[in-house]
Amino acid sequence: MSARLSRAALLAVIGLCVAGPAMAATPKKAAAQPPAGRVAAFAALGRLPDWDQGVWQIDWGTLFTPGGRPVPPSLTPHYAAKYKAYQASQKEGENVQNQNANCIPPGVPQIMQMPYPLEFLFTPGRVTIAIETDSQVRRIYLNAPHTEDPDLTFNGDSVGHWEGDTLVIDTVALEPHTEIAPASATATRPTSSSASARPAPTGWRSPPPSPTRTS
Repeated sequence: MSARLSRAALLAVIGLCVAGPAMAATPKKAAAQPPAGRVAAFAALGRLPDWDQGVWQIDWGTLFTPGGRPVPPSLTPHYAAKYKAYQASQKEGENVQNQNANCIPPGVPQIMQMPYPLEFLFTPGRVTIAIETDSQVRRIYLNAPHTEDPDLTFNGDSVGHWEGDTLVIDTVALEPHTEIAPASATATRPTSSSASARPAPTGWRSPPPSPTRTS
């Protein structure tokens, strides 16, 4: 009786060993594929300018050539007078500083003119700009309305759209301490800042100053 049970148990073990590989060889279900719309959205990024290839650096040489500086923002009479007084103090040799010297973030638009690298990241519906200055990140949401009642920040709430190879950006909701021009004009409520950029042989055209790719 025990011998019969032993043989039966042995045959059962052999059966499992034979069946095991067959069971393991059963094909698995194919991995789930991303929605077709998501694939198409990422594929469309290939038609955008190649700004996302490498890291960019401001070409400061353009600031000292004719026509190299960007067109300054339009100021109200009150802030134009403050800016004029600031420039006069500079000419007289006074040690005048802007708010960034006191560790207040430069904000838009000056964050785009800092002498440190920046990088563009393209994803569907958004352009993200990683800026080394103060480890800032600026997000431009494409073909979308502004956030309803956005919080006031130094980089504001930005939306934009492409016009050919030009990215047109509109920024609102700037924090009141944001300097629109150095050491003079600060943002008021509500505040809007518009800018456009497109690639040129040396980088962007104004505003801001043209950067040169470094890698």
